[in-house]
Amino acid sequence: MAGRIEGLDNVHGLAGAPKRGILVAGSLSENRGDKMAKPSQVSEEDHEAHHGGGEMVEPTAASLVTLVDADSHKILSRTEVPGIVHHVGISIDERFGAVTHPCLDAVSLIDLDSGEVTDTIATGPIPEYVVADPETGKFFVSNAGNNTISELDPDDGIVTRSFKLQGPPKHMLLLARARQLIVSESDTGRVSIVDADNGETLDTFEICGDLHGVAAGWCALIATQVNALKLKSDLNPII
Repeated sequence: MAGRIEGLDNVHGLAGAPKRGILVAGSLSENRGDKMAKPSQVSEEDHEAHHGGGEMVEPTAASLVTLVDADSHKILSRTEVPGIVHHVGISIDERFGAVTHPCLDAVSLIDLDSGEVTDTIATGPIPEYVVADPETGKFFVSNAGNNTISELDPDDGIVTRSFKLQGPPKHMLLLARARQLIVSESDTGRVSIVDADNGETLDTFEICGDLHGVAAGWCALIATQVNALKLKSDLNPII
């Protein structure tokens, strides 16, 4: 073990911004503070217009997202966001952190310069995972509650499009140059390869139920279950 970061509560979701030398950590612990996180740069009317994925559930509590110096492990700042955080992603230019709120059906965007929440956008029911697209500068968000993946533009704070899958998406892996999303569809026991540009499902592989994480190699998919690891290697090259 190289080190340990103290002072974090019930961490869930962790991402790094290597150029900035920071870690961004979410939390599953609710924090009932005096100030609920709200967008800092848009009006109420504009905020409502940005909810391209549906209505956001009204937050009843907040949680803290913590920025940590990756070298010294010193806590740099804490940002209050609405609802607990399940997963954290960092935009390719390291301007934004995106944190998912599965209980609110929304994702919050955090300006990593100011540490402020710039917007909270409804993406779809039960958004759990987020992955950055280095080619477009946008995020993909998996919405397990309605079998969709949303594309989120952090600059404008809007959902630009959503596409449908056969089952509830969980973990995603983006093969950016190949323009393919590898998606674990947990309840159906499938892993799908999705065209990242048009949302079309290119191929689907039956693994088994209760899938969670997913990884991909030259000719293999690796999918994790709660108590097992599954490998499917009889594939055409996917990278």
